Amino acid sequence: MLRNLNGKSCGRKHEDLTGRRFGKLVVTGYVRLEKPMIIKHKFKAKDCKSEIEVNRLYMNGSYYICQCDCGNVSYVKKSSLVGGKTTSCGCKKRNCSKPCDLTGQTFGNLTVIKRVDDYISPKGNHAKRYLCQCACGNHIEVQAGNLKSGNTVACSHSCPCKKKKYKPRDRNDLSGRVFGSLTVEKRVDDYVTPKGVHSSKYLCTCECGKQIEVISSHLASGHTKSCPRCILKKKDIVGQRFGKLVVKEYVETNKTTHVEKILKNKAVPNGMAVTYSYDAGNWYICQCDCGNITYVKRGQLINGQTKSCGCLKNKG
Repeated sequence: MLRNLNGKSCGRKHEDLTGRRFGKLVVTGYVRLEKPMIIKHKFKAKDCKSEIEVNRLYMNGSYYICQCDCGNVSYVKKSSLVGGKTTSCGCKKRNCSKPCDLTGQTFGNLTVIKRVDDYISPKGNHAKRYLCQCACGNHIEVQAGNLKSGNTVACSHSCPCKKKKYKPRDRNDLSGRVFGSLTVEKRVDDYVTPKGVHSSKYLCTCECGKQIEVISSHLASGHTKSCPRCILKKKDIVGQRFGKLVVKEYVETNKTTHVEKILKNKAVPNGMAVTYSYDAGNWYICQCDCGNITYVKRGQLINGQTKSCGCLKNKG
């Protein structure tokens, strides 16, 4: 039966692991703590001359006493030893293979000048601290962990050096790739949403020769595979009748178009000339049974919103 450090029997039988090695730990005994215990551990980095003392708290319970190769004594649960969760007293994580002195190195806008007195936490833990000079000229003392992790990159939150300029996220360049009928030519200025979110945008050439700008996500997802003109050609309605209108052709206008119509009603039986203006965009030119020419959107024809040039309304 195993006995604890006081020589008393441990009561319940436990597996004897004395002498067995688990990583850097060698089991030397077994103990059951009746109350929490604090044990001091000393850690020394490979390339550092200084040592750091760490107070480790062990709650009451059953532990195996282990001797680490670095000299520290540690209390470990059986499950942590056998399962490979614990293989050292903690020196593996704390020991460093790189020089610990950060003097001369640059972290963000801070340049390390020299090491100063360590920071001591309320629990007595030590942390290295360095005197740094910011790009704006101010000096500040920073813990080594905050420098390495990037938590501190300037002398203060209000420091102008801390303001970061937007850098577009690195994306795979789509230039030269083909998506449906579109061939990607080059990347252009990013599309910026009202909330300030950036999306990469590319200039693409369709098989018909028309060039359009498309967001990369629309290309990758297959949302956009050709230019609007080619999409409409696939759903061509030229020659079809919608009410009193017959579709003649599809046009794309780059400027406002003015069309004159002759409208007749009871007040003006001989007809009255009225000029209609159509904004730049995609239109279908339609011939009305009354002889007038009108410009109509595809959706208005399909949904039945427009069935004449306007003569049906003027008859009444």
